[in-house]
Amino acid sequence: MKIRKLRFGLFFSLIKRSFSVDNEKSYDVVIAGGGLMGLSVAYFLARRITPSSVCVVERDLQFKQNSSVRSWGSIRHQFSIPENIQMSQFGFDFLKNLNCYLGSESEDFVDVQLKYGTYCFLASESGKAVLEENIEIQRTENVNISSLSKEKLFEKYSWLNTEGIAIATNVDIGEGWFDPWLLLTHLKNKICSMGVHIIEGDIISLNMEGYKISDAVLKKPNNEIIKLNCGHLVNATGAWANSLSHMVNVDLPVRASKRVTYVVHCPDGFNDPVLLFDTTQNFYIRPECSKHYIVASHPEKEEYYDANLNFDVDFEYFQTNIWPKLAYRIPVFEKLKVSNAWVGYYDYNILDQNGIISAHPEIDNFYFCNGFSGHGLQQSPAAGRAISELILDGHFTTLDLSRFSFERFENNDLVMENNVI
Repeated sequence: MKIRKLRFGLFFSLIKRSFSVDNEKSYDVVIAGGGLMGLSVAYFLARRITPSSVCVVERDLQFKQNSSVRSWGSIRHQFSIPENIQMSQFGFDFLKNLNCYLGSESEDFVDVQLKYGTYCFLASESGKAVLEENIEIQRTENVNISSLSKEKLFEKYSWLNTEGIAIATNVDIGEGWFDPWLLLTHLKNKICSMGVHIIEGDIISLNMEGYKISDAVLKKPNNEIIKLNCGHLVNATGAWANSLSHMVNVDLPVRASKRVTYVVHCPDGFNDPVLLFDTTQNFYIRPECSKHYIVASHPEKEEYYDANLNFDVDFEYFQTNIWPKLAYRIPVFEKLKVSNAWVGYYDYNILDQNGIISAHPEIDNFYFCNGFSGHGLQQSPAAGRAISELILDGHFTTLDLSRFSFERFENNDLVMENNVI
């Protein structure tokens, strides 16, 4: 894929779009996108600079289509890239010590219903070597992970049909799941209490002067047009990231990719706190509550969508493509009832499925926090902190995430993650 680069900054000073502006405001940092990624950037900035100099722009403050609240809210350390492991380790620490980060005098306890569990990856003989390689990388990063033989797996989870399984994984601590809506709510409340401004509306234009973005033009729900002058602009718009970048002629390799989650009820289902990912059958499942489970499948072929996202559910797909595989691996799921379903969208990096945490190499004040391909929720605290460091320090000061730079696409230096779900 060709990434369009900027050559002549003066060109952009000549193509400003004209709008009748009702109001004009100025901020040191404007963050496009008010999901967990954008709110995390705002939070870590507000800890270091005047909070009122930071503005978050969110198209829908009811978050009806927001990917953060439509995710599973899971967190894991089982990645194959050290930086991904490190980011999720910080994310888990953030959740464990949430009161230290987001607590306030007005709230006795900040709770996101964090439940401790483990991801359990199942692999056949053909996938054994890759899983063992991943385990060694994870142990190097101090992940308390163990491998399970077919026999040990059955001892631990007797409800599993272990036919065709050569190896599985288990983590003692550091993985689990939580309520993403609660985290988003607490984070939004926290930055508002700190003094960060949140404005509801759509960015309809980005204007440039030379090699910098000078302002963002925003259309509010009441059709009021506001111009936001900005010292820095952060793209944290998730599935809409490429649409925003196109406003300054940047083709970002991020597309919206649809994921359907099915909620099923099985009276005889398992109670173990495990998120099972069967790579041999291509499905993953996790308990929710009262014998209800959430189930999904990684698409055999990714389909990409534009900003007009489709939230229709194909129930027939579950009947024909997921249920038979689920019932084979976990026989008690031969009897179940689909009680609900929902659609969410990954901000899918079509080149290497890893986040872009970076300044643009030629637009001096444009930053990316995009393309996490399904693991952005758990990595949002680390990504938000990292972007704040790039803006305020000019470089990473905690985790070195330079491998996730925008330039890697130009240099064909992709960072491939083995464990993408």
